[in-house]
Amino acid sequence: MNLSKLNIGILHSLIGKNDGVSIVIDQSIEAMVRYMDVSQDNIYFLSALAPARLNKLEDDIFWHKNEANKYILKHYQAELPEGFASFIEDHVTQAEHLIEQFIEDYHIDLMIVHNGSHPTNFIYATAVGGTLKMLRLRRSHAAFHPKSGFRIHHWGDDLFVIERGIHTASPLFAVHNISANPQSLPHVPQGTWLGLCRQQTLSTSDVNLPPRCFVWLHRV
Repeated sequence: MNLSKLNIGILHSLIGKNDGVSIVIDQSIEAMVRYMDVSQDNIYFLSALAPARLNKLEDDIFWHKNEANKYILKHYQAELPEGFASFIEDHVTQAEHLIEQFIEDYHIDLMIVHNGSHPTNFIYATAVGGTLKMLRLRRSHAAFHPKSGFRIHHWGDDLFVIERGIHTASPLFAVHNISANPQSLPHVPQGTWLGLCRQQTLSTSDVNLPPRCFVWLHRV
C-alpha cells in the first residue's frame, strides 16, 4: 500500500486548537507529509470546528460539548430516562450520515479517529462503528451494489420503502419510518427476516420501527 496516494480522513471534536489531541494531530500530519510523502491536499478533516485553510466538513454533532453528549454524560452512570435509547439513536444516525457523506465526497481511503473510546465523544464514536458496519455490509451483498436494480414501494404515507437487488435471489428491503410515531410493517412478506444493521433475527410481526428510524431487512 502506497500511503502517499491515499486520501486520509481525520475525525476529532476540534481541530487546530492547543489541546493535547490537536497537538498530536499536528504532529501526525507533519510526519505523514515529511516522511511518507503524503500531500497536505490529500488530508481531510471531519469535526465540529477546524481552521478555514483545511479540507473539511464541519458539524456540531461532532462537538464533545454539544447538548447530546452532555445529556448522555449526565445519565452515563445513572438510571436511564424514558426515551434515552431513541435519543441516542437519533443523534448517532445523524452522525452516521455525515461520516458517510464525508467518506464519499472526499473518497477517503484511510480514516483516523481520535478519542473514539472516550465517553465525551459517545455520539461520533458509536456512529463510526455503525458506518464501518454498513460499509462492510455493502461489500458483502449484491443488493448493496450501486448498480443493483431497485423499486420503491408504497406502504402508506408514513413509510418510505426501497427494495434493492430485485434481480437477485435475495433482495433487501430498506424501510424508513418518516413519521413521528412508531410503525408496524404489515406489508413485509411473511417469513423470518434478518435486520442487517444489528444482526437481529425478526419475524414479520416483530418489526416495530421507532419514529425517524430505518431498518434493512433480508429474508433468512
